Amino acid sequence: MRQVKRIPELAWMGDMVNMTLVGLAGYATGGAFAGLTFFDLPYHLMAIVVLCSVILQDHLRAAARQERERIMAARFESGIPQPV
Repeated sequence: MRQVKRIPELAWMGDMVNMTLVGLAGYATGGAFAGLTFFDLPYHLMAIVVLCSVILQDHLRAAARQERERIMAARFESGIPQPV
């Protein structure tokens, strides 16, 4: 999640993952005294981390695609031959 520090629109994701880790640590600390009521909490926290990872990968993939398209457009405009 270090990658989100460089992406301003995904800054919230770093905070969310950090707070998810805090929640998991809190659950681990108090989990010995919690009943089965909160049994599924760690799974929800892990799902949050996985979903954040998927969102980040989609964002990075889209950014790479846009960069490739920008480079190809610049090559086309400058008359550089396109690779086949």
